[in-house]
Amino acid sequence: STANGTSHGAPLMLDYVVLDGIEVRNVQAVIVRDELLQTNLLGASFLNRLHRFEISDNTLYIED
Repeated sequence: STANGTSHGAPLMLDYVVLDGIEVRNVQAVIVRDELLQTNLLGASFLNRLHRFEISDNTLYIED
């Protein structure tokens, strides 16, 4: 379930995700059909494993 209602997706485990030089291993992810999203989402399964993250003025700041 999402804020927009029920949706279907295929869960998987990514070996790693690298963003701005920060690497997080074994990240849970979901694949959905292209028409369901207008952009890719960076979820809590990645963000919660960082030391710190902040969103300010439409910019995401991350720290490992």
